[in-house]
Amino acid sequence: MERSGNLNCACTVKYATTDGSAKSGEDYIAVKGELKFEFGQKEADIQVTIIDDNVYEPDESFDVELSSPKPEHYLQPAELGERTVCSVTIIDDDFPGILGFKENEIKVLESAGKAVLRVERTGGARGRVTCSYRSVDGDAIAHADYVPVRGELVFMEGEALQEIPITIIDDSAFEKDETFRVILEKPTGGAQFGYGFHQAPMTQAVCEVTIASDDATASTVELVAKMCSVPINADAFEYSATSWVDQFKLAITLHGGEDEDGNPSAPTSTDWAIHLLTLPFKILFAFIPPVVIAEGKVSFLVSLTFIGVVTAVIGDVAAIFGCCLGLPDAITAITFVAMGTSLPDTFASKTAAVMDETADASVVNVTGSNAVNVLLGLGMPWMIGALYWTSVGATDDWSARYPDMAAAYPNGGFVVRAGDLVFSVGVFVGCALLCLTGLTCRRLFEGYELGGATAPKYIYGVVFFALWAVYIVLSCWNTLREK
Repeated sequence: MERSGNLNCACTVKYATTDGSAKSGEDYIAVKGELKFEFGQKEADIQVTIIDDNVYEPDESFDVELSSPKPEHYLQPAELGERTVCSVTIIDDDFPGILGFKENEIKVLESAGKAVLRVERTGGARGRVTCSYRSVDGDAIAHADYVPVRGELVFMEGEALQEIPITIIDDSAFEKDETFRVILEKPTGGAQFGYGFHQAPMTQAVCEVTIASDDATASTVELVAKMCSVPINADAFEYSATSWVDQFKLAITLHGGEDEDGNPSAPTSTDWAIHLLTLPFKILFAFIPPVVIAEGKVSFLVSLTFIGVVTAVIGDVAAIFGCCLGLPDAITAITFVAMGTSLPDTFASKTAAVMDETADASVVNVTGSNAVNVLLGLGMPWMIGALYWTSVGATDDWSARYPDMAAAYPNGGFVVRAGDLVFSVGVFVGCALLCLTGLTCRRLFEGYELGGATAPKYIYGVVFFALWAVYIVLSCWNTLREK
């Protein structure tokens, strides 16, 4: 402990330990007594013996409290300062520990120039453990708003705290608050990142960093933002040109995978074959504006246009191919057309599931993309057709083509024969419900929907593939049966 003020006298102070989550006799040896400061002495030590065992326990604490200060000469009074209680935390070193950010969200002013993220090691500190870290762009753009970081944190035996310094770039542009993330992953030495739902171990720890505009310019930014329909991000627009060029470089360049140690590996012959096969589509879609422009709104609209064009091409090619094979349009639609339009969504969902902590992004992508396909592929054309035939009315050609409809609807209308659709949709809904039931069971009994141990992962994969095969087989059987 430390003494301040007038040191020109000797004095004493009593001390005693009190239990907290740590218990005397089990975790430490309780002490109490009187501490004496000699003339001019500023500091003195209180020694408490910590009991070391080989049983894993969470971090525990106890308090050391000061009381009854007494000077040697009553003419020079002594009194306690503001901090009369010291809380002592006993870090358990019988377990490698759980790594995580001290704060999952931090906010730093742009003018601060630096953000410091603190990574804690709790629940044990035995042995040497490591984890890697990397920054990921959000609204904030690397090299424009902050200097990206990537590296490895090393915790030595008994070490419980590390820091990740990040340089914040201060510019003169007026911008709204922007964010980026720092991710911890790949722990070694037995360390973990804690547990999620149903005690499933987490594979990452994430901290979101918000770069706040300076108070001096905040009012100006708010005023300008209200005048604009799109929030301002000057760095995003400045970065977009470079990002657009990078899209073409990424489309043309072939990169290999990674080996077991995470080092880049050379592309295989299969990688080259797939790259050459998909190269025209990669170059075509590289023309889509980067998502940093207008918060992705332009990219979203242009992407829908490109998807519509590609879907139309795939539909025509599949129809011609089905005609050559003598397949009905209904079978062609649920096989070649469906696979051609859904496989890119499948790959995108797989990437989202691997890179994200949860399956939310992949689930939203699957359901959202199919909703857009139905809306654009069926809803829009059917709506246009309905409006057209409502305005035109029944014609001689229409009446000759749909004699049964002409009797029921003499004013004409847009006709779409249900055909095999009812049976096909019924089978699809049944298979989809079984699929969702399987995912729910995985969540309840295993704590997650995707991935996991090798055996359950492949078993569920085979089951889900079988559901798709059942849908195709039954739908094709019903179509051919009626022909």
